[in-house]
Amino acid sequence: ILAGKRRLASQLRKHPLFRAVRPDKFTLAALEVTVDAHLRQGAGQALPLLKMAQTSVESLAARANALAVRMGTLSAKVQIRRSFSEIGGGALPDTTVASVALVVQLPDVAAATLAQRLRMGQIAVLGTVREGAVWIDMRTVFPEQDALLAKALADASAEGEGRPYGAVAHNGRWVDNVEH
Repeated sequence: ILAGKRRLASQLRKHPLFRAVRPDKFTLAALEVTVDAHLRQGAGQALPLLKMAQTSVESLAARANALAVRMGTLSAKVQIRRSFSEIGGGALPDTTVASVALVVQLPDVAAATLAQRLRMGQIAVLGTVREGAVWIDMRTVFPEQDALLAKALADASAEGEGRPYGAVAHNGRWVDNVEH
């Protein structure tokens, strides 16, 4: 998007790179939908990034607490800690916003191993390995994904308890469902 004096903008149109970087019709359509959502003032619900960025820390903490309670039966040690989400990129590369993280550790399992189990599981979860634990930023998980996150954490926790890696239970037996 160019904004400025007409004379300068017309000079840019004559540059050889203009054709290479001009937007195609899909880019323009996506831009139109985004601008329309902002103009209708419902962008916070229509655009996933804004919905995540506008979620209150209290709401994130309540969801993290509910997940921690669900995980109480697992062997995992779960803490809820304040953290920061990096929402920047492009025009805002260093922008952060306060968040809440679910901090997960398994006894006798390295944090990097747990992170790998979560990434490679049937439900892929990306966390950050920090301070000997896996940190899962609740701002990056939609509320409707909380049950999936709980299942992924349960699967990663159960893996070392006689369950083959990447296997699911079927008729009382572990069945390998991951192509190696």
